Amino acid sequence: MQSRIDTSMPSGRSRSPRRSIGFTLIEVLAAVFLTTIVVSVALGFYINLSNSSQRAVESIQEGIDATSVLERVSRDLSGVTLLTRPEDSDPLAWPWYFTAISQHSFAGSDALKFITRSQRPKVSAYHVSDLAQIAYFSVVEEDGTVTLYRWSSPTLPSATELGFPSVETPGSYAVAEGLRGVVFRFRNEAGEWVDDWDSTQLVASGELPTAVEVVVDVWGPAGPQDVGDEQALEQLPSYERVVVLLQRPLDLAKMIQDKALAEQALAAAGGTDDEEVELDEDGNPIEPDPRTEEGEGMTVADCVNRNFDACVGQFGAQNCQVWANINSLKIATFGVAVPPAWGCR
Repeated sequence: MQSRIDTSMPSGRSRSPRRSIGFTLIEVLAAVFLTTIVVSVALGFYINLSNSSQRAVESIQEGIDATSVLERVSRDLSGVTLLTRPEDSDPLAWPWYFTAISQHSFAGSDALKFITRSQRPKVSAYHVSDLAQIAYFSVVEEDGTVTLYRWSSPTLPSATELGFPSVETPGSYAVAEGLRGVVFRFRNEAGEWVDDWDSTQLVASGELPTAVEVVVDVWGPAGPQDVGDEQALEQLPSYERVVVLLQRPLDLAKMIQDKALAEQALAAAGGTDDEEVELDEDGNPIEPDPRTEEGEGMTVADCVNRNFDACVGQFGAQNCQVWANINSLKIATFGVAVPPAWGCR
């Protein structure tokens, strides 16, 4: 008979279960959970970094804008010009002024108007004055921010013009927007700081401040909507600059009177201001040497140029052309005897 082969496992040995390949559901869920946590932390860090970078950029831009405003105002103020009104003139007909008032601010002025010489005239065949009227004024917008406007006019007024221009006035344009405020303060001759100024009044007629303080307040990157209390408001950034007004008021009537008195004194002394007076190193007038006027102590060049034709006839043109340029040598030490008729000694 054909024998059968027993393929069963030997007695006492069991079949081991087959191991499956892959991840269990719990392992997948755990991996997804950990990945979500890592991505959330990284995303939050990136958002915070991006917000911080944006706030830094906005803060730097605000500083640049505020500095630009200070530069512009300072440049206009550096050329301030004011003529003192004569006592016998009509105050309402005098066109020169320097005024500043408060329209919205409670500390200082927020509107400034003056005459300056900082204007650069265009190239022209005719004379163009460099005088101009300049005004700065603030407008409070609906969102609580302040816009600073600048107005200019290339001509002087025909008479005193009270008041300030508006946004609709020709020549007005916005200098900066989104500000918290712009404030001007003024230092008088006594060294005291005052909040306003008006040179058209009789008390301060013909007076200019010695310095102007310009303060530009900004809201910061957060904006006006995120400022809740007074303490947070005080911590907002401000930019300031003090502009010293070197030009003092000019009393034109007194200057004309002083010039007339000086001309009278000069005429009484027998001179005229048309004469050119040579000055020494210390600025003192040099008295002319009478010997030079009489021909004594003359230089070789003076003597030869005065008698050039006679020099050419006696010494030749070549020699005389060379001698005519010798200014450092006196004729007395020249070494060449010149005829007495030349009048050089």
